[in-house]
Amino acid sequence: MRLQKSLRTTVLFAALLPVLSLFAAGSVTQISQGFAPRTPYVAPQPFVSTSSLDAFVVDATRQASASVVLRGPDARVVVWPVGVPTAETNLRLLDPQGNPFAPDGRTEAAFAAGSSAELSGLVDLPPTATLLKVSPAAPGRYTLDFSHAQSGAKAFMVAVQDGSGYRMRVSLSQMVSSPTGHPVVYAQLFNQNDGAPLLGFQVTAMARSASGGSPVRVILRDDGVAPDATAGDGVYSAFLPVEPGGGMEEVKVDASGTAGGLPLHRVGHAALALSESGFRILGARPCQVLRDPSGVSAVEVPVRVHLQKAGTYRLQATLTGQSPSGAEVEVAYASVEASLEAGERTMTLRFAGQDLSRAGVDPPYLLRDASLLDLEAIRVAAQRSRLGSITGFTLAELPPPAPVPSTPEKRAVPSSP
Repeated sequence: MRLQKSLRTTVLFAALLPVLSLFAAGSVTQISQGFAPRTPYVAPQPFVSTSSLDAFVVDATRQASASVVLRGPDARVVVWPVGVPTAETNLRLLDPQGNPFAPDGRTEAAFAAGSSAELSGLVDLPPTATLLKVSPAAPGRYTLDFSHAQSGAKAFMVAVQDGSGYRMRVSLSQMVSSPTGHPVVYAQLFNQNDGAPLLGFQVTAMARSASGGSPVRVILRDDGVAPDATAGDGVYSAFLPVEPGGGMEEVKVDASGTAGGLPLHRVGHAALALSESGFRILGARPCQVLRDPSGVSAVEVPVRVHLQKAGTYRLQATLTGQSPSGAEVEVAYASVEASLEAGERTMTLRFAGQDLSRAGVDPPYLLRDASLLDLEAIRVAAQRSRLGSITGFTLAELPPPAPVPSTPEKRAVPSSP
C-alpha cells in the first residue's frame, strides 16, 4: 500500500513567461502583455505546465516498500529521505515477480543534472538523493524495497517518470465571461505519442493563494457542463472559488485512473500571477546555433530579463520538437544561474547539441516552461525541497539553423623549381 500525501511546493519569487518569440535575425521581440509597472493589480495571464511525473511520500514507519508503475524505456525513479538531509538511501528495486531487478544506471550522493529534463527542472534534491534509470522488460508494477535503507528517515519522497507518453497539462486562466471573475483550472490528460485523450480519470485540484488563506479543493470534470464545454475530450476543468487578489494563485492537480491496463497517477502544477512581480522576463534575442565539425554543438538562446534588485537568479526552460508522428516530444533542458545587478540584463540558455542529436528531432523547436527564479529569496523564505516548481507556459518557435556556407578546399600551390 502506498501512502500519498499532499505535496507542498515552493513557488514564491518565480517570474513566469507567457509569450516569447525568437527569430534567427532581426529585432528583439518584446513581451506584449507582461506585468504592468507601478500597478498593484493587473489582468491575470494564463500559465501552463506539462507533467509526466508521479510523486508521493512513503511513510517508513508504516511500510517497508512502495509500488511504482514503470512502462517504457528510459524510466526514472528518484528517492530521497525527508528531514534527514545527510542520510543515505540504500534501496532495492524488485520486478513484478518480486525478483531483484538491476537498473540500467544508479546515481547516489549526487543528482545527475540533465539526466532527465523534467526532473532536473522541477525537483531540487539533497545531495543524498538516489536516481535509478530503468528500462523495464515489460510494463508492470515494480517495488521499491526500503527494508535496508538504514537512513534514520521516517519518510521518503519518491518521484517517478514511467517512460511512457502519458502527460497531464495543467493550466490556470481567467474566465472573461465569469461574472465573479474566478479563475478556471484545466487539466488535459493525453498520450503525447498519438494525441489520444485519457478518459474516466478522477481529477482534483488544491488551490492556494500566495497571499495566504486556507487551501481550496475542487473536483475537475470532463462532462461538457464544466467550464470546458466539450465532453470526452480529456480536458477536465472547474471554477476555482477563490477571490483574485494580490500575489499568485498556485494549484496542485492530482489525476488517478487506468491506462494500458495499469494504474496511472500524475501530479501537475500551474500558477496564475495576479500582481506585479519584482522581476520578469522581457523577451529573447536571436538564437545562435554553434557548430563544430561533427554538427550542431549547441543552441544558445539569450533571454532579456528585468530585475528590480540585485541578486542570484536562475533561468530555466525546456526545448521540445515534433516527432515524425506529429507528437510533441521533449528534446533538451537548460538552466543558467547568475549573480546580477538590478536593471535589464541578459541570461543565455545553452541547449547541448548532443541532447538534440539523441532526441532525433529536427528543427523547428519550441521553448516550453520557461521560468525565472530568485534563488536568494527562495533560500530565505523556504528551506525545504521544491517539487514541481511552477513554471510559465512559453511557445516560441526556433527557426531551422541557417546552412553553413561551404568553404572551398585550399590546395597547396607547388613552388617554382
